[in-house]
Formats: sequence, structure tokens, C-alpha cells
Amino acid sequence: MRPSRPDEWARQKFEQEAQRVPLSGVTRRRLKRQVRLLLWLPMKWGRMARFVGDKLDDTSNLIAGTVILIVAILVVLKVLPFEELLQRVKNAVGG
Repeated sequence: MRPSRPDEWARQKFEQEAQRVPLSGVTRRRLKRQVRLLLWLPMKWGRMARFVGDKLDDTSNLIAGTVILIVAILVVLKVLPFEELLQRVKNAVGG
């Protein structure tokens, strides 16, 4: 039978052993969550910026297509003479 050891010795032994234990699962999960948040936030902002840019691009394409259709219809109906259209296009292009 072993002789009983004092409580202070047991407390010191426990603290020594506790310092050797690697990071607990809870601490690792908390660290992973923080790293994931750090990486997720810029990615989310990038996706939002791309979404807004795509929608603006789609809108500008829609407007340009509508203008082209309206001008083509006006030329076909002879409301806008073709020569005047050519002149306006040359002025707009800078020629």
C-alpha cells in the first residue's frame, strides 16, 4: 500500500500535467471559427460586389439594346432619315 501524499503535491502535479496537454477541442474549434470568419468576410464582400457589377452590366446592356431597337424602328418607319442617323453616329464616335 502506498503512503498518502499531501493535497498540495496533488495540486502541483495536476497543474504540471495540465500544462502539457495540447489545445483542447473547444479551443481549436473557436480558433477555426475565427479564421473561417476572417476568410469568409472578404469572400462574401467580393461576391456581393460581383453581383452588383453583374446587375449593372445587365442593365446597361438592356438599355443599349433597347436604344438600338428603337433607332432601327425609327429608321425603318422613316421617322429618322438614315443620313441623319449616320451623321449622329459619326459625331458620337468623334469622326
